[in-house]
Amino acid sequence: MKELTDFEVKALKLDGKKERLVSVSPGLLLLLREGKKGITKTWMVEYPRGGKKVTESLGFYESPKPGAPLLTLKEAKTRAQFKLDEAARQANPTLRAIEEKLGLVDAEGNAPATFREAAVRWIEGQAGMGRKDGGASSAALLRTHVLPLIGDMPLELLRQKHVDGALRFISFKKNMKRTAGVALGVIRNVIEFAVKKEWMAGDCTVGLELGAYAGRAEEGARWLREDELKLLYHLLEASRMERQWKLGYWLLLSTGNRSDETLKARVRDVDFENDIWTIPPEHQKKTKPDKIPATRFVDLSGFTKGILKELIELNGHTGYLFPKDLSRVRAGEKVHGPAAAGRLTSIANERQRTRSKNRQSDKEPAPHEELGLLDLPEGHWGSHDLRRTFATFASKLQLDAEGKRRYDRDAIEQCLHHETKTTLQRIYIKDEARHGMIECWHTVGDCLERIIEEAKADQGLAAEASRRKVEAEAKRMRSYAERSKTMKAKNEVHAG
Repeated sequence: MKELTDFEVKALKLDGKKERLVSVSPGLLLLLREGKKGITKTWMVEYPRGGKKVTESLGFYESPKPGAPLLTLKEAKTRAQFKLDEAARQANPTLRAIEEKLGLVDAEGNAPATFREAAVRWIEGQAGMGRKDGGASSAALLRTHVLPLIGDMPLELLRQKHVDGALRFISFKKNMKRTAGVALGVIRNVIEFAVKKEWMAGDCTVGLELGAYAGRAEEGARWLREDELKLLYHLLEASRMERQWKLGYWLLLSTGNRSDETLKARVRDVDFENDIWTIPPEHQKKTKPDKIPATRFVDLSGFTKGILKELIELNGHTGYLFPKDLSRVRAGEKVHGPAAAGRLTSIANERQRTRSKNRQSDKEPAPHEELGLLDLPEGHWGSHDLRRTFATFASKLQLDAEGKRRYDRDAIEQCLHHETKTTLQRIYIKDEARHGMIECWHTVGDCLERIIEEAKADQGLAAEASRRKVEAEAKRMRSYAERSKTMKAKNEVHAG
C-alpha cells in the first residue's frame, strides 16, 4: 500500500460522512469523527491477536479539545511499530526466541518501554566496553543524576527538550557543570544503543553541544612564561611539599607528558644507558575504547636525566618514581604502588588562592597550610598547563641561532603523543621523525636548565619566595592554634 505523507494526512476530510477510517501506513490508521465542537482525528493501530484483528487507540492527531496531547505522524508510526512488533513476537515463538537471544527483548518478549529500562540494558551489555572500571562510573552517574529526572520517560515520547532539561537541571540547579558534560555523553550512548536496537525511532540528542552544559566553550590557553617559571622555581623550593612532587612539575615541563602517565612511571621503565624512558600502553591515555596504544619512548635530555636520577635516589627502593603516600595506606593494603591519579594537580591546587575556570563551585579552595604560596602573576595554573608550556616553548625554539629549523611542528605533536596524520598515513607511514623529537626534547631541556640558572641568581625572586613562606608558616601556626582550641573545647563538653 502507498503510505500517506504528513501533508496528505493533514488534508484528509470526512467527505460528507460522520466517521471515516483511513489507512495511513501498514498497521497505522487514522479515524476521523465529527463531534459537537469539531472534527477529531485519532490514531489507531491494527494488529492480529489470536486469529482476529484488534484495533487500539494511540492518541490524537487533531482534537478540538484545548490542551489535548497530540501525536505527529512520526510519533504515531513509532508507537504503532511497537505494537506490531509485540504482536509479531506473540504470534511467532521463533521470532521471539531469536530476538531474546540477540538481547532485543527480555525473557517475556518485551522490549524496553522507558529510558530507565534501556539504560539498564546498556549498562549490562555495553557500558563496560573499553573502560578500565567496567562502566561502573557511567552506571553510577546514570543512577544518581539522570534516571531520577528522565528514567520513567517512555522511549517513544523522549524528546530533545527532555534531555536538554535534565542536563540544565544538573548543570545549573545542582551546579555540577562537569557532571552535566559527562552525562550528555552517557545519555547519548544509551540513546544510540536504543536506536540500533530499534527501540527508538531516532537520536534526540543530535544538536546538543557539550559547551552549553559543561562550561567549556573556551579553549584552554594557560601557559607559563619565563618570568613565571623563574618565580615558580623559588616558590617550589620554599614549599614544605615533598621533594618528589617538586621534581614532578619540572619533569612535566621537560617532557610534555601527561600527569597521570608520569605518576605511573616505574624505575624499570628508565634506561640511562640508552637515554630512554619507556611508557607502556597500560600507562597511557586511551583515545579510543577499542584501540590499544603503542608503547611510547621518551628520549632524555640532560635536564630530564638529572630529575629522574634524583627521583630514583629518593624512591628507587619502591620500584616507582612516585610511590603512593604511605601515610594513606590502609591495613592490609599493598604498600608499594604508584601515587594516586591527579596527585600533582591536587597538590598545586591546594597551594593557590586563585580559582581555576573549571572549578564546579564558586567557593574558594579549602584552607591549606600553604594556601597562596604557589600563586603566579597570570593566575591559576594546573599540571596540564605545564604540558601546554612545553609545547609553547618547543614551538618558539624551533629555529637555532643561525635561523635553521631544528625540527618541525609534527615532531612537537609527536612528543605530546598527538595524532598528526590521516588514517591512511598512520597505517602506511610508520616513521615517527625520531630525530626531530629527540632534538625537541633536548632543546626544551636546555632552555629549562638556563631558566633555573637565571632564577637562582635572581635575589629579588628569592626574597619574594621567602616572604610568602613566612606568611604561610604564620597562617599554619594560627590554624593549628585555632584547631587545638576547638578540639579542647569539644573534649571539655564531652567530659562534662
